Amino acid sequence: MPGKNDPPVWWDIGVGREAHPGYYLGLMGIAPDPWQREVMAVNRDTLVLASRQAGKSTAAAALALHRAVSAGGTVLVVAPTERQSTELVLRVRKMAALAGLPLEAEGRTYLEMEGGGRVIALPAHPEGIRGYTAVMVVLDEAAYIPDDLYVAVRPMLAVTRGRVLAISTPAGKRGWFWREWHEGGDHWHRVRVSAEEVPRFSPEFLQAERLRVGERMFAQEYLAEFVEERQGALWRWEWFERPAFRVEAPPTDLVRVVVGVDPAASMAEGSAETGIVVAGLGADGHYYVLGDYSLRGSPEEWRARVLHAYHAHQADVIVAEKNQGGDMVEAIFRAANMDLPLRVVTATRGKAVRAEPVALLYEQGRVHHVGVLRELETQLTGWVPGDPVSPDRMDALVWAVTHLMNHTKVGLTYEEQLRYASR
Repeated sequence: MPGKNDPPVWWDIGVGREAHPGYYLGLMGIAPDPWQREVMAVNRDTLVLASRQAGKSTAAAALALHRAVSAGGTVLVVAPTERQSTELVLRVRKMAALAGLPLEAEGRTYLEMEGGGRVIALPAHPEGIRGYTAVMVVLDEAAYIPDDLYVAVRPMLAVTRGRVLAISTPAGKRGWFWREWHEGGDHWHRVRVSAEEVPRFSPEFLQAERLRVGERMFAQEYLAEFVEERQGALWRWEWFERPAFRVEAPPTDLVRVVVGVDPAASMAEGSAETGIVVAGLGADGHYYVLGDYSLRGSPEEWRARVLHAYHAHQADVIVAEKNQGGDMVEAIFRAANMDLPLRVVTATRGKAVRAEPVALLYEQGRVHHVGVLRELETQLTGWVPGDPVSPDRMDALVWAVTHLMNHTKVGLTYEEQLRYASR
């Protein structure tokens, strides 16, 4: 257990180690930001609307551990995917180890302390979380948690009169998180954190991010504003909220995996973003978006990212747009002596015409995202045909899924699909 030689932290070191959640942040060498102190000081249902990288998950982990120890009860962690909720529990476990708290039992999704108190990561579907009684529920990435999952959580606190801590960046003017923020009345304590209030962000970094991601995404991801869904957009947020849309992992019987690349329009180093999206075709005829590796960087930097995505997902082919530098893509890989299956495609039709068939697959429920691909999803729902700005991530997605669509035939067996897709 930590003793009197522990390094000083921001509050009086003489306060008992279980009397304040900030104790666990102090053990990690973290001085809480003002908004984190505010959240730690209240003991009621709380909504935290915050910028990316504001320290939401770290503060939530400290509060979860403190509550489990001080109340000796169960703290539940819920996120859009079990992988995300498990990540937060891993932070709790690290804090418990630094505090020297002896554990009675632990596993990938839970830890239980001697003398009572446990923290459990739950799956992201209502039928898998019923039956618990909790002293606290942490909702991580709460704006991406479906309404029915939130409704299933509330009764768990009825007996204990426990607390809900919902932390998130916004995800448009939709869903229970947005409604509670605007219409929940005095029931909630609300904390909003803009990136401009986060001391770790320099003004230069924020200005560069504004130029990189565009005003709409910057307002959502960094200024913590609820951005309205655009009228006329090909993609709808409601499609992303369907219970089966997000999956923890892709199926093991993927027929074909493609890395879609939309090279930056300008080849000047770091001047624009290159879209890099990986998608796979399942034997069930559905499409799975496996990852978004897009970045702003030099050709050498995004070549390395493409290679990482290709190998990480054991892809079959890389598809790159010629109009935005396809010839240059070939030259870059040849210069590195890399013999990869590269298909260079030419955009002969307008962007909207190419994107519509892919958007239709989403509408039909035939596309699934592995986890939350926040920047990609924001770009999809924020682009309207005719916009002058080129949506790099969307373009990379469209190239990848279009290639898969061209290598799909309905009604074939898995073995027949494999043969057809490899032609």
